[in-house]
Amino acid sequence: MSFRNRLINWLKEWMLALALAAGAGICLLYYATPALHGIGPLMHKAIAGAQPVLIFVMLFLSFCRVAPGDLRPHRWQVAPLLVQVGIFIALCLLLILARTASGGFFEWIRSHEIFVQGLLLCFITPTSNSCVVITAKLGGKASEAAAYTLFINLIVSFLIPIFLPLVHPMEGLSFGGAVLTILGRVLPLLIAPLLLAFFVRWRFPKLLAWILRHPDLPFYLWSLLLVVSICLATRVVVLFDGGRLILAELAVAALVACAFQLRTGRRIGRRYSREITAGLSMGQKNTAFAMWLGLTFLNPVVSVVGGFYSIWQNIYNTRQLRRLSRRKAVPAPSRERV
Repeated sequence: MSFRNRLINWLKEWMLALALAAGAGICLLYYATPALHGIGPLMHKAIAGAQPVLIFVMLFLSFCRVAPGDLRPHRWQVAPLLVQVGIFIALCLLLILARTASGGFFEWIRSHEIFVQGLLLCFITPTSNSCVVITAKLGGKASEAAAYTLFINLIVSFLIPIFLPLVHPMEGLSFGGAVLTILGRVLPLLIAPLLLAFFVRWRFPKLLAWILRHPDLPFYLWSLLLVVSICLATRVVVLFDGGRLILAELAVAALVACAFQLRTGRRIGRRYSREITAGLSMGQKNTAFAMWLGLTFLNPVVSVVGGFYSIWQNIYNTRQLRRLSRRKAVPAPSRERV
């Protein structure tokens, strides 16, 4: 194998690790270099503005590989949805009961309320739009991951306005207004690239054929998006002023929730030969949305849990991609049975 091919293979294997290091490094370099602080607002605006554009293009390229008929419900999707929703509701009820109930357990809940809020936020945050990309890259069913992403986003849009105001009461927040606010934030970046991909499939077959001949394009865009996302997540952690103990609790909450959902999703999916797809659909989270939820509906301190979750899930993704690169004998395009 030539040096060029070895270099390309090495970059593919370590792409996410390099993106993680680059995103965190850019943010930490900025805060460690006072001379850069003057351009901080412009940098933040540019980085935050690039994120939705990258998501849109990445999803459009991924959805070009999905036929309209592929977006249908599947049996394996029921259990992960019930687990996520059930744990979220249970944690909400615990926080509500802890306000008035007595006993050592409820006293612990009251003294660790931020930790519990971080947990419930990690469980109810919908699946990341980039889940479609990593699912396809690891040999899962991208169309079924896309369908699950759509279902969980719709469910979340109605559950959050019902329960989170009870956990953290807010004045002037109506149910209808909250639903529209959430739908307006999550659906455009999910539905618009899907509709555009279907239009290209219908009217521009040559463009579609070119996109299908370059299946790694969404992955490279996702790696670039990861640099942006980790940079923003690191910024949230660096600017956090709630104390080291709370910071540690939220880091642990994100790790526990991430590990539990990835493992539980894989165990559920194994019954239906959908181990990869179910695990990623349940465990990959829209962490930018999680941070927004924390700032909007809960104690703003909780929003940092989204930054930690982003780090944990992408460490997992890096490990999975390294394992995949070493299994050269596995036939493409999918290791999951239909």
